Amino acid sequence: MAFFRNAFKSFFSVKSEELRPLSLLFALSFCRGLAAVFFDAPANTLFISRFGSDLLPYVYLCAAGSSLLLGFGYSKLGSQWSPTTVLQITLSGLILSVLLFYGGLLLTEKKSIIMGLMIWKEALFMLSNIVMWASAGYLFDVRQGKRLFGFVASGGILAMIIGGTLIPLIIRFSGIHLLFLLSAFALIAMLLVFRRLSSTYQDCFSMPLATNPLVSEQKKITDLFRNRYLLLFFGLSVLSNFGFFFVDYVYFNRIEIAFPNEEKLAGFFGLFSAIVGAVQLITSTFLSGPLMTRFGLGFGLMALPALNALGMGIAALISMTVGTGSSFLGLILLTKLCDEALRSSLLAPSFRILYQPLPKNERLRFQAVTESIIEPLGVGLAGAFLLLFTHVYPLPLHFLCLLLMAILIGWLAVGERLRREYTRLLTQALSKRRLTEVSLSLEDGSTVQIFEAGLKSPNPAEVIYCLQMLEEVQHPEFQKFLHTLIDHPEPSVRENVIKRIIHFPSARLVSDLKKRLEMESIPALRGEILKALCAHIEEEEIDWVLPFLEERSPEVRSGAISGLMEHGGIEGILVAGSMLQKMVASPDCEERLLAAKTLSKMGSHRFYRPLLQLLHDPDSTIVNAALKACEKLPHIKPLPRIFECLNCFSHRSVAFNTLLKIGDQAIPSIEALLNQNSIAPSLRQRLFKLLGRIGGPPSIAILKRFWNSPDLLIRLHALQSLVVCGYRARDTEIEFLKKQIHHEVIQSIQLHSMIVNLGIDDHLITLRKALESEIKSHQEQLFILLSFLYHSPGLLAVQKELDNPSSVQRAHALEVLDNHLSSELKEMIFPLLDDLSTQERLSKLQRYEASESLSAEQQLHALLLQENSSISSWTRACALFVAGKIRFPGYQALATPFLQDQDLLIRETAQSLLNNNV
Repeated sequence: MAFFRNAFKSFFSVKSEELRPLSLLFALSFCRGLAAVFFDAPANTLFISRFGSDLLPYVYLCAAGSSLLLGFGYSKLGSQWSPTTVLQITLSGLILSVLLFYGGLLLTEKKSIIMGLMIWKEALFMLSNIVMWASAGYLFDVRQGKRLFGFVASGGILAMIIGGTLIPLIIRFSGIHLLFLLSAFALIAMLLVFRRLSSTYQDCFSMPLATNPLVSEQKKITDLFRNRYLLLFFGLSVLSNFGFFFVDYVYFNRIEIAFPNEEKLAGFFGLFSAIVGAVQLITSTFLSGPLMTRFGLGFGLMALPALNALGMGIAALISMTVGTGSSFLGLILLTKLCDEALRSSLLAPSFRILYQPLPKNERLRFQAVTESIIEPLGVGLAGAFLLLFTHVYPLPLHFLCLLLMAILIGWLAVGERLRREYTRLLTQALSKRRLTEVSLSLEDGSTVQIFEAGLKSPNPAEVIYCLQMLEEVQHPEFQKFLHTLIDHPEPSVRENVIKRIIHFPSARLVSDLKKRLEMESIPALRGEILKALCAHIEEEEIDWVLPFLEERSPEVRSGAISGLMEHGGIEGILVAGSMLQKMVASPDCEERLLAAKTLSKMGSHRFYRPLLQLLHDPDSTIVNAALKACEKLPHIKPLPRIFECLNCFSHRSVAFNTLLKIGDQAIPSIEALLNQNSIAPSLRQRLFKLLGRIGGPPSIAILKRFWNSPDLLIRLHALQSLVVCGYRARDTEIEFLKKQIHHEVIQSIQLHSMIVNLGIDDHLITLRKALESEIKSHQEQLFILLSFLYHSPGLLAVQKELDNPSSVQRAHALEVLDNHLSSELKEMIFPLLDDLSTQERLSKLQRYEASESLSAEQQLHALLLQENSSISSWTRACALFVAGKIRFPGYQALATPFLQDQDLLIRETAQSLLNNNV
């Protein structure tokens, strides 16, 4: 038994923890299949023998109406009760309905009962389908669904084969009515299996408190139609059912003529169900999972309409040329067989996968709305069209076939749109950071009035914001607002007003500033007022500003100096500049600090020279103040010293922000530094970050020179900065990106092989973790390259979610990747990401890079002999440490060259090893 269990798990890629729930779902599907086939065959037989196919359009319309009523009621239940309760009530109701039909037929075979059977057949299919697939959706995530939903469906298919084969024998010995009783027994068995399933896995059927961000909770059914994803889903559901019942009508129309005898007709229905089941079993068990995994959701959604369109096109051609004889009948049966087989093995699992991104507490309700309200609309539309074109305006069969072809083409188009939307929304759901931009029209008079009223707010931040908005809209009375607010009780508002007055020359505002200067008690604001006044007075009027250069308050002196140097003409520059030079050369730290702060208030790069001296000041606070001043006075001369500060811990952050503000002017110097081979790795990383933040074509051109560097860290940092730049790959770079992706995969395979060869000894733990960290780095680079290749920054969110402890989030991440990647890349990349052991990964990837089996000592020796750039310094240091622990022959000779390594950690580790201190 264990042998067969292991063989089953291996063949169907089933994990141990999935085996039990999968078995119960298979049993649930099997019972549902028996219930359906034992109800369908007698219902179809009694209806066709009593009424013929002419009344089928009326049946479709009635079935649609009854399903809609059921759907609204079901949706109401789903929003008020737990899934377990709703699904048990559903099965109990189905059992009762079948028993009532069975009792009614024993008493009388009135045409109304037979008509009711045919109408209720669709309700039974729909409601039992909801129970089975809702259970599957709660137990398995989207990635598991691709592998396992086809196998789940095969339970019902096996039941169709067994039940369909038995139907002719049952009818021959017990009559057709017994089939309804057997259908009721199958539903009872389904209820028992479901109770076992829901009690065993209560947590899966419970409702979470938090919802998925993909689709918000809907309070009304009509709200569902406002979501584009759900709308496309509904459209595909309608088209799918429309197509099914069109094929169904043509099929019944031909069968009625071919089998006029009731017993032969029932036998044919049973036999055809068995054949359909056999084909479905093959496609669901052996083809569905591999095809869905290899070709993705789009294949599952569009294989059926594509084949049906081909079949109906050929059928129309045969009908117009040869007639509707045996060839036409054969093709219709083949099309029906294809529709039934692929609908259950490919289309149904694809639809269940489309449910998976929905919030768990909305999934059952949405499924119920889809299958009991939306899909019946397709049934009703099919009935209305058939009624129109078979009774009101009768058309030949080949015209109906051509009409169905047009519907199937529309199905293909909607299916492709839905697949893209599914991928887009999944990607959005994984993105942790979202920006919401609100566009506000400032030209609207009512909006401007709101800002005017906001100037009277007690909240200073609101006043400043409203003032900014009114300036942007160029309000005609903006200067009046400045006049009013210059005496505002809040200092932050007064400061903001004073800085704005600089840009609005007005005698009235100058008078306001002078009055405010006399009244102002805060030194910093007095300095700002002096600077603003210097901007509005003539050069010959600056004498009255000069006394403020002797003020005791440093803020006041700073404002006077910066104002005179910027706006005081030659005389102002001579007087203020002389004082500034004294401050720069002063032995007093406070004076030098004031000089740096004063320079930061000036907006002209002409005054950069004093900064050159301050940037070399022994006081780190003064150097940082000078670095900030360089942001306001951008010039290339201070750049060498700024780059030196980038290497100093106490100045690093300020220097980085300064270079960022200097921007494009700093790029040539950054490039020159990166071209130096002796540059420290930490400095190179910061320079890469700078290029990423500065952005633009020059930065991108420099970074691209390093994106295929043999050094792992250089390559990674260059790629990370390209992401920050918003780089988008050109068509001419696609092949290069694919080669780089292949290279990253090969590197990852080699690292996995190293881990296997090293074994699991305790003293190897640190080295194994270092190698695993390197694999993560290669994985990060891989996803960056994929985001460039597919022009999809959202793929970077996928990589982050792969380590998410939530299996659902991880499954969604892999599903996003599955819908982006080509089949070739999926075969190469997914074994590195799936939940596999290292040995399983290497087995699946051996076609790309054969792994060499080495002893731990041999692998350690080979790792240390690799080129310095192929692995990180930390991993090499860990390998040296382990070599010292193992002390394999020749380890000292192997470690000696590392005494001259550029990396301090490696040198010290090698020295310790040779000194026998490891």
